[in-house]
Amino acid sequence: PCQPVHMDGVLALKLNFWPQECQSFLKRIKMNRPQLYEIIIVNPNVYAVSKSSNKYSSDTIESQLEFRLSFSKIELKLAELRTKEEKILNGIARTIFHKYLHKNLIIDQQYLQSYFIKTTVLWMCEKYCFKYMSKKQIAEKWINFTCHLLEKKYCKHYFIKNLNLLNIYSNELLKQAISILKNDVDFYSIHHNKIQSSITGLDGLFDVAPETIVKEDYFYAALDYIGNIVLHFTRWLYLLEFHSYKVQLI
Repeated sequence: PCQPVHMDGVLALKLNFWPQECQSFLKRIKMNRPQLYEIIIVNPNVYAVSKSSNKYSSDTIESQLEFRLSFSKIELKLAELRTKEEKILNGIARTIFHKYLHKNLIIDQQYLQSYFIKTTVLWMCEKYCFKYMSKKQIAEKWINFTCHLLEKKYCKHYFIKNLNLLNIYSNELLKQAISILKNDVDFYSIHHNKIQSSITGLDGLFDVAPETIVKEDYFYAALDYIGNIVLHFTRWLYLLEFHSYKVQLI
């Protein structure tokens, strides 16, 4: 039987252009992964999602007008285009995260969010080649890469320049996460596929299956840190209705 998947249903507005905030990502992917660039450039797949941040109090009008950019559809396309080894990397990263971190490590009601793990996989797929590497070697490489980010307390957003995903976390939480990754991970169980996914309950986590099985990834789930871009859509409607202005980003 299918297991329940927890997600939010939200209204999203599809943009038919690449926002200015994405230009650094496009330039970088064109240089580092030109074949991927040619595939994704033809369809922006960027959405504006109504979601407030901590910038304003929840009872203010500003909070009600906040929109963020969601890149989940682009992430889905990138996931579909991954190599066998890159899909193994994704499975290993998520297995370690849900077994040892996430809500198993909570300090002052804080815990690491899955979007951080997704971002580490995106960066590693762009930076490294995993061909001919064993699962243990891939796991060690991911742990070293992730610990380096945690030690610096800096993980760049994959699509938006100058956005740090780790600055909201306490030093103690990051310190304990590093200790767990370096000392507690059982590589034997990872290598022999004995860890199940806490999301899907699938035994063959490391099989190269379509990544649509990890439904947490797609469209609605990446709303934790999807950008700090405020799109005042209500103000757009006001301008359209009363002043007949063209819709524009504010």
